[in-house]
Amino acid sequence: MRPIEGAASVVPHSKPQQAGAAGPIDLLQLGQLTLNTYVQLVRGPGVRSFDLKSLYYGLGTDTGTTEGLAQGGTLSVVGFDVNGNEVPTQSLSYAPKGSQNQPLVFATFPDSYKNLQNVSIGVATSSPVTERTYIALDDVVHINHS
Repeated sequence: MRPIEGAASVVPHSKPQQAGAAGPIDLLQLGQLTLNTYVQLVRGPGVRSFDLKSLYYGLGTDTGTTEGLAQGGTLSVVGFDVNGNEVPTQSLSYAPKGSQNQPLVFATFPDSYKNLQNVSIGVATSSPVTERTYIALDDVVHINHS
């Protein structure tokens, strides 16, 4: 997605674009954890598994291309390995210092995020709670295994 220059909630780490998700309260239930807007990273055709290494992330009230406000919140990252075992959930906090054009935050993942079949990244909390919390992701580093 290409944010509106000067009016976006968050700005890409590597301009001009970032990946993102927004929606009218999509819900994903993972055991005791319910996530609102979420993104899923899945292995592609011919990929046996992947390792998730790092990414940049942020939260806003826009759709990634419209004018919006940055907002604080917490993302939960839940992964499953190729044997179907859940890896430990990671919690990523986002606390912007302003309301627009805020930088994304860098996060790394532990060694348990190896040999994955999928990863869900979702809004666990956000403030203010809005119907459309936008998740921005950029520069996702992963290693594919075939």
